[in-house]
Amino acid sequence: MRRALHNLVIGIYAFVYAVLGLLLGVTTGFLTLKLVETIFGLGNASPALLQLAVAGWAIFLAVLAPVAYLRSSAGDRLSQSGT
Repeated sequence: MRRALHNLVIGIYAFVYAVLGLLLGVTTGFLTLKLVETIFGLGNASPALLQLAVAGWAIFLAVLAPVAYLRSSAGDRLSQSGT
């Protein structure tokens, strides 16, 4: 039972990190996009392509954040404390 609760907590933390990674990805992608548009004048670029680039970056960070957490020492300590 204790191990199941620890695994549930790890899953919740991984989900929270995924959501935070997604928010960070959208925010940094949007800011980078606006900065590049301002510097290089990409106002005539395809909006769908630019939105796809921001979405890809956000999804990449949403996957990377929980993976980084699960591979970190904090994740190891939490998962090993139930054994």
